[in-house]
Amino acid sequence: MNITEISIKRPSLIIVLFSVFILLGYIGFTNLSYELMPDFNQPVVVIKTGYPGAEPEEVETSVSRKIEDALANLEGVDYLVTKSLPNASVVIANLKYGTDLDKTMQDAQRYIDNISKDLPKM
Repeated sequence: MNITEISIKRPSLIIVLFSVFILLGYIGFTNLSYELMPDFNQPVVVIKTGYPGAEPEEVETSVSRKIEDALANLEGVDYLVTKSLPNASVVIANLKYGTDLDKTMQDAQRYIDNISKDLPKM
């Protein structure tokens, strides 16, 4: 007997089998775990400095570039983003995944401390 003969002679068996398959498919689908937006955070170190009364060009030359140069040697940096604003500078160091954030922050603090004498006094 092949599947065609069984389907014709016993339609109730086929209906029960397909009902079981549909039920198992529905149960499997509802228990399926997936995430459309997985939770991941890129490690970032942000350095904000204030320079009251300064224009963006002056902030860039006096503060931002010096901090950028100091952080360029920081281990694990993927790329740097610098924003020079009136009265302030923001340097964002985006790190590679898997980088130890605590160690990198300590290294960044040490590099900034080394160049602090070259930065203008506030």
